[in-house]
Amino acid sequence: YRRGLVFEQAWTAMQVGAELGKNINWSFPVLKHNQHEVGAAKKLANKHGINFRINYSERWDADPWKPTISKKDIDKAI
Repeated sequence: YRRGLVFEQAWTAMQVGAELGKNINWSFPVLKHNQHEVGAAKKLANKHGINFRINYSERWDADPWKPTISKKDIDKAI
């Protein structure tokens, strides 16, 4: 989660960089509200030549953002 981020602008910048042959990396933070999108995001990145990395934190207590899917299960899904 990036406060103030406009995904469309960030995505366009990543696409332009990839089209120019730059090494673009997408660090995808896995949170409760987007955990179901990890597979689609990885496919999208691969389609456009963008490196995809999951950013899954294990530092959760009673946080409402905590994913309900384990890192192991997310790794299996992609």
